[in-house]
Amino acid sequence: PFAGETTSDLQNLAQDVLHVLMEMPGSNPDDPSRGVGVDLYLGGTADAFSTLPGAIDTQLSQDDRITSSKTTIEQLPTGGFRVSVRIQVGADVVPLAFDVGASGVVPL
Repeated sequence: PFAGETTSDLQNLAQDVLHVLMEMPGSNPDDPSRGVGVDLYLGGTADAFSTLPGAIDTQLSQDDRITSSKTTIEQLPTGGFRVSVRIQVGADVVPLAFDVGASGVVPL
């Protein structure tokens, strides 16, 4: 969850990815370049939507714990979309998924 207590490095990383997705660009005074604001893409144009995976991967590349990431987006019948991110952390691959819709960003 957004402000849940984490008990492992993996949980901490997953929560930080959630924060990057949720934060509006420029909203974090400590790091104004951080944030994707995925909610902004709901109901957006196809052109804007096509830029989302690159925007997420660019943000995640700034985290020194992440070696690389590959983001895919899938439209959902509900009008929202699913963000799937495969994060390379050293030798490990960590798959994360989030649904974005009327109820916000929900980790799966």
